[in-house]
Amino acid sequence: MELIKLSSISVAYDTKEVLCDANLSICSGDFIGIIGPNGGGKTTLVKTILTLVKPSTGEVKYCKDDLKIG
Repeated sequence: MELIKLSSISVAYDTKEVLCDANLSICSGDFIGIIGPNGGGKTTLVKTILTLVKPSTGEVKYCKDDLKIG
């Protein structure tokens, strides 16, 4: 069962784009690791999932109303 879906997410700080056209689906029972180089957008991706950062384009969809992320 899909819990979170990110579709064509782009995030920019001022004029610097740090995520470009990212797609991700997280299903019930998934165990996820995010790896990549420094400055690759890992923290921004997590902040976007947690609604701490608003994407400039794209959509974040939560498929369950009482979803708890930890």
